[in-house]
Amino acid sequence: MSRLTARQIAAYLLDRADQYDDDSACWNTLAEAAEEIMSGGVAERVAAGELEDAALLKRVDNFKTGRKRIAIDPRAGTDDTED
Repeated sequence: MSRLTARQIAAYLLDRADQYDDDSACWNTLAEAAEEIMSGGVAERVAAGELEDAALLKRVDNFKTGRKRIAIDPRAGTDDTED
């Protein structure tokens, strides 16, 4: 994969957030992550060595290999109640 920019990654996260109701925990978490990327919060955490936890990095590496993928419920964070 080519090197992605912070803006592209933040846009992807916000696009994913928009799959949920904007007052849901899923939307808030994804939108907050996008904001952290764009505001420099992630870069600050990387520079401080906060994301060098071996267990955390192993979990991230597992995404690339397809092991222990998290099943996503497409209805999570949506309000499907009828009035």
